[in-house]
Amino acid sequence: MQLETPMTKTPMTSAAQAAAPFDPATIDTAAEYDVLLTRPVTIGAAYLLPLHDHTMTGAFLALLIKEFGSEAIHVASRRN
Repeated sequence: MQLETPMTKTPMTSAAQAAAPFDPATIDTAAEYDVLLTRPVTIGAAYLLPLHDHTMTGAFLALLIKEFGSEAIHVASRRN
């Protein structure tokens, strides 16, 4: 006889909730950034998925934040 263990539910936190808000004022438009998104976004012909790491200019990152808000960005780190 096998006893069932009761499953306990724990609240899940989405990537958007777990990440600190990204401050668009700190973006250097001339620099390049490694970006991980929280959801799919489309800007012009670019369709970006959250499954991939993206490299983009600061100007494109600022446009993305302007269009979709900073909650669309999970992580953005400046490249050296």
